[in-house]
This record gives sequence, structure tokens and C-alpha cells, in this order.
Amino acid sequence: MGERAMLHRLWDKWSTLYVSPAGGKALCGAAIVNLASDRPIRFPGLVLEQEGMELKSADVRPIIAGVRDYNLHNECIVLNSHKYYVTATYENLYYARRGDAPAMPWGGAIIGRTPTYLVIAIYQGTYGAAAKALAATEVLMEQITPRIVAPVSANEVVMDSVFCPLHENRRSHLPR
Repeated sequence: MGERAMLHRLWDKWSTLYVSPAGGKALCGAAIVNLASDRPIRFPGLVLEQEGMELKSADVRPIIAGVRDYNLHNECIVLNSHKYYVTATYENLYYARRGDAPAMPWGGAIIGRTPTYLVIAIYQGTYGAAAKALAATEVLMEQITPRIVAPVSANEVVMDSVFCPLHENRRSHLPR
């Protein structure tokens, strides 16, 4: 299965569990944005998947630039015609509060960074809603983060690659 098909399948499963523009779920909108500029053929646009949001490539370019330059905390983010101000930054997460909160119900945005994607999630509510939105965002980030297998040191024995004459050169998963 190709990378794009796998991403779309993960998105479908995740978004049905966590995203509902009408409310009742952890998020009222979410999107996956392509961060890897070296992959224009497989992923033609910057916004790969979205639900409950109407983002275009021009809308996410300032966010991508802010994340890459580590100065997103100095900028105002516009998502779905609402202004969000970044209030907290962590290693790979940015938290933003909606600027027009007195006029509208409280809400915020969470921007999560993986090596190849940005996950943008918006929610309505206060602290409890923010915690649920963070958990939902982290679930998706964990699923789309590329897996890197650490090399085995010389002292470790890998049972998958041990020559075993008793099993006709088949790989054995059982210890001797």
C-alpha cells in the first residue's frame, strides 16, 4: 500500500472517531499538512486531509514558515476566519487560544509537528475540551510518525537473522 493510501486510511479511521464539525467529539476541525517539500510528486498539495476546516495552501504557508523558523509563538494564526494566538510551545506542539473568544464560545487550536507532517486541530471549550483535543491530536501524530528502527549493536543477538541448520535456514523466532 502506498504512503498516500495509508495516510488516507489512517485519516478516515481517526477522523470518524475524533472530529465532528457539529460538536459532540473532541475536535470540531482537523487537517494534515505536508511538511516535506521534497515530496511534491506523491503529495501534490500542502493540505493533504481536512475535515471541519477550509484550509488552502496559502493559509498554511505562514504556519509552516513559523514552525520551521521556530517563531510561531510571535505570530497570529488564522484558521477558518478566526484569529488564534499561540500561548504555549513545546518540543513538537503549539497551543493557541482563539482571539475572538469573548464574542464566540471559548476555543483553541493545537498544532503538532512530526518529521513530515503538521497536524492542525481546532476545538471548542475550555480546559477539559483542550485536554481531549490534545489526546486526540497525539493519537494521530503517533500513527503518522514514521517508524525508525534502531540498528542492533554488536553485542545483541537478533533471532531473526541467526542461521539455524535445524530449521532448514529459516528464520527462527524462538530462543535456543
